[in-house]
Amino acid sequence: MTGKARIISVIIHVLLITAVIATAVFVRSAASSFTKGTGDETEDKYISAMTDDNGLPYLTDMDSYYHVRLVDQYLGHGSLGDGMTEDGRLWDLHSYAPEGRSAEYQPGIVWVTAAAWKLTESDPAQLPGIEYRISALVASLSALVAYIIGCRAVSLKPSGRSKRQNTASTIASMVSGTAAGLLVACAPQFATRTCYGRFDTDMFVVLMELLLILFMTEALRAPKFWQKGLFAVLFAGAAVLYAQCWTPRYAMLFAGLTAVGGVLFLILMLIMKDTRPKGIKAALTAPSLWAVIAGGILTVGGLVLTVGTSVITSIFTALGFTTSTATGEGVLPNMLASISELKKANLFPRSMGDFFRGYVANETPSVINGIGGGCVMALAVAGLVWLAVKYIRGGVETRKNSALYLSVLGVWFVAGLFLSLYGIRFIEHLSVPAGLLAAVFPGLLLIKANRTDNEGKALRKKERKDLIIKNVLVAALVAVTVVPSITGAVNACSAARPTVSTASVASMQFVRKDTQGDSLLASWWDMGYFYEAAGDRACLWDGGSQDSARAIMVSKALVTDDLELSRRIILMLSGSGNSAIDFLMEKMPTKDAFDLLWKALVIDKESACALLVDNGLTAEDAARAEAMIHPAHVREAYLILTYTMTRQIGWYEYYANWDFTGTQEMPSVTMYSYTPDGTPMFNTKAGQEYLDNVRGNETMWRLFFDAEKTECFTPEFEWHDGLEHVRVWKVEA
Repeated sequence: MTGKARIISVIIHVLLITAVIATAVFVRSAASSFTKGTGDETEDKYISAMTDDNGLPYLTDMDSYYHVRLVDQYLGHGSLGDGMTEDGRLWDLHSYAPEGRSAEYQPGIVWVTAAAWKLTESDPAQLPGIEYRISALVASLSALVAYIIGCRAVSLKPSGRSKRQNTASTIASMVSGTAAGLLVACAPQFATRTCYGRFDTDMFVVLMELLLILFMTEALRAPKFWQKGLFAVLFAGAAVLYAQCWTPRYAMLFAGLTAVGGVLFLILMLIMKDTRPKGIKAALTAPSLWAVIAGGILTVGGLVLTVGTSVITSIFTALGFTTSTATGEGVLPNMLASISELKKANLFPRSMGDFFRGYVANETPSVINGIGGGCVMALAVAGLVWLAVKYIRGGVETRKNSALYLSVLGVWFVAGLFLSLYGIRFIEHLSVPAGLLAAVFPGLLLIKANRTDNEGKALRKKERKDLIIKNVLVAALVAVTVVPSITGAVNACSAARPTVSTASVASMQFVRKDTQGDSLLASWWDMGYFYEAAGDRACLWDGGSQDSARAIMVSKALVTDDLELSRRIILMLSGSGNSAIDFLMEKMPTKDAFDLLWKALVIDKESACALLVDNGLTAEDAARAEAMIHPAHVREAYLILTYTMTRQIGWYEYYANWDFTGTQEMPSVTMYSYTPDGTPMFNTKAGQEYLDNVRGNETMWRLFFDAEKTECFTPEFEWHDGLEHVRVWKVEA
């Protein structure tokens, strides 16, 4: 390639990369499109309830508010925790009150956000806007790395190639790179998890995994030993950086998968006659072998040094938390059963008419739709098959290159498919190999389409016509594969909505202004992160402290028809946390421990001690347990109830009435709705009958819908914004 041609090629690559990244940002920005409104007065009122005073939408995911609080703490006093244990560990006093929990967390999202904020001259008014958009901007960088991998996967330079072949190869690499960047960065499931308003660690996941693939493949492709060593170091560095951005065990898992792909490549090279090392000594001293070994050793060493030795054993439990069974640990419930993203994904959409779509409205994403549609999956499989064929039948250089990407991407594809079926949240990991393989196929097809029988000679008219038709068909194949992914991502992001509204914000403004600094908030766990960040108050639990015993106790407080029991549960938790039930479970079967707790809570201290002794505790143990059941010092506590919570009452009943057998069935979907058949409760005859016959006595129901002061709870604040209705009750001590 001449100097002028090389410059032109570089310019085109830069333009394509810029366009791909811009597209990735664009699809994610669709999450804010709802703010434009429709001109309808009611619709505009709802939009106003989902945006702050500056018109910036609230965040679309509850975990985002945990990161908001971490950033505030880091910028405020330089650490992620707001307390410290006696042995010097950072402690989070806002979460899982009153015990608190470890504040050890991957700081990547905090560091990146803080750096971006400082680049804006540290204007406090800019921080919410940065948190709203930064995930989309960082995640879109994955398009750059995917572009590079896509180009490299089809860029071969065999000797004796004609000028026409050189041009075709260059164009093919650009096509493959562009398709890879778009398919990976715009995969609908990945896009929705990194769109505007989602301030979460997903922004790093795909980017880091692409870097692992890039550095491993380049280490094995590099011709010189020092280059292999450099990429091995970069591979380990990417794994260590990954562990600072997301759960370390997954950094270990995905680095391990990539290394397995490298080992498989070495095995395929041993099978090839033309690349087989001559003798055992040559095999053991092969630079590529030592590149993989060095990368593995440096990765393990780096992770052990930065996050500790537990990362080695934790890889074997990396998938443990995704088990969506209802039984959980032992006879206690598994709170993760109620989280939709941890449920197993379906491979196909409900209707096969949606097979080629990248997004299906009002439906849990299937694996096929989540990666961009059926064409992406079909081309990914086709790309894998083509690489296998080229490994078997190609020339030496072709076989080497094909074996490399067949091995690394093949391992990733199989593992990603398994993971995606294991949990919906893992679909974005499958989009990495699926998008890359789907992009490699048209690139290789383009190279093959431009080969003729008279290389080096002028093409005849019919040959030129045939080439044009072939290239147009390849271009059409790329378009029908890429377009559903992009449109699916746009539609999926457009459907994203804030998880809080003005009513919740107003309630937290009340909490900040009119409650004591050490007061505690009681509610269901799913709003905990927001309450902690916006209210700056400790919560009984949140998304990071879904303790199974606490689930039973809070659920009981919400659905019992005994207001006094409800009050006593919250006061006990605000004073001694889980210590009472933990102690009782050490002394007797779990079911007996909870039954005894409910009885002891609503009687006086002397009677409670006697009851505990009657149930097998010594006088000393009974006194100890009673002190935790009726703690002498309790923090001021507020119960927050919302309209949304009343729609989830089925879950609260499910956990409150846990049978402790370890075999309790999951609740039916009708339990999540107002009525058994899912129809609205109000303004319908069926709804009113359901309300009269089934609902009405639960603590939560009485406090929210009757809203009358009782001896146990006093109404303190109320706000209704059209989307959400929030009531704040003071728990009388």
